[in-house]
Amino acid sequence: MKTLKGGPDSLKAIAFFTEEKKVELRKMLTGFPEQDVWMFIQQAQFICQRVLLYRERYEKLEYKRPSRTDHRNELKQTIKSFDETLKLLLKISTGELLPKLHYTLGELGPLYPTGKGHSLSDDPIMGKNVKVSGIAVETAEKLKTLKDVFQEAIDTYPNKPGKPESIHLELGIQIAEAFKRFLGTPSASINEPLPHIFAILFEAVGISLKAPEKLTAKAIKNLPTE
Repeated sequence: MKTLKGGPDSLKAIAFFTEEKKVELRKMLTGFPEQDVWMFIQQAQFICQRVLLYRERYEKLEYKRPSRTDHRNELKQTIKSFDETLKLLLKISTGELLPKLHYTLGELGPLYPTGKGHSLSDDPIMGKNVKVSGIAVETAEKLKTLKDVFQEAIDTYPNKPGKPESIHLELGIQIAEAFKRFLGTPSASINEPLPHIFAILFEAVGISLKAPEKLTAKAIKNLPTE
């Protein structure tokens, strides 16, 4: 497996199978139609890319995730922070809270006739406050949009407490599902290719796997029903 560096932070690592890795997988799949094997390898590569990107998200070689409960609580706390910030932005936009004030009459800028009255546009303090008020309005609009996204995540959050399933099983199910899609009904027998494919792909993304055939059997058992 080789890694390309650079680009957006969310794409720090994009993995591609080396030719050696592809040859190794093809050997495991001797006897299957060549086009089906090629499609399976492409899907397997895509799965591994997602796993490596997930690892980069947490900047660790381990695949640890926060519990769903902790994550949901963090989202709720974030929404509370948004609400507090929106209150401040409202005070700024209405002039109730301003960065600068006129404390003396001497600080007032000159009044200039405009034909419709008088303008304070040449008052430096007033000018800054007007600018800040406009920024507050624009920021509040964007923050409300951001809050809506977080609120939607809370409203649709899975009703499952605690930690998600092990990434071992998740990855295993993904691989077994791809095998079934392109190559037919998978088997966990050590004489069949899937356990060996599990070993190859888990090694490729840096996840230890002590008993490939046991995880293969569990993944097959948990395949989505059609």
